[in-house]
Amino acid sequence: VPIAFDWWVENALDVAHVPQVHRSTYGGQQSVVPSYAVVRQADDLGFQASTVTTQRHSLLARLLHRSAAHFDMRTRVKFFMPGSVIFDIDLGKGKRQVLLFLSTPEDGRSTRIWITVLRNYLMIPGGDLVGRHFLRMVVREDVKAARAALSQVSLSMKQRFNAAADEPSLEFLRLLQLWRQRESSHD
Repeated sequence: VPIAFDWWVENALDVAHVPQVHRSTYGGQQSVVPSYAVVRQADDLGFQASTVTTQRHSLLARLLHRSAAHFDMRTRVKFFMPGSVIFDIDLGKGKRQVLLFLSTPEDGRSTRIWITVLRNYLMIPGGDLVGRHFLRMVVREDVKAARAALSQVSLSMKQRFNAAADEPSLEFLRLLQLWRQRESSHD
């Protein structure tokens, strides 16, 4: 993707961007993220986080997930440096999906990504094809948002407006800065 590595990973961890960026795919209007508790690993290799969000998904997402208009979505995330994210998402009514995002920088402006989705719904002929098409639509929305962003996420930013939903993103940026400092001290 033509997105800088730190922006891509920060974006992947940001559940609050879903209502705005992914409005036409699965983005819920009126999503609420009351807290996103982060538990750091002592070795600075990653963290875990969890949240429950109240969602109001788009019609397309409701059809794919066979869900009600409003529901609580439980999300657990495990992050491993430098750019591996595992989302375990409980969509309610027994529906669950696990998403694995692997990311590595290609250069300062692009990132190679691998995304694997495991789910226990949409188990119909052609379901995987529909799922892959849907995922590509979501990634294109992220790329469009990155291109439209007024500024890229940067570790050098002094002022940021942060909310409870930003805790995983902030922890990733803290770890990235720490790892970069360690790397430069070995040069």
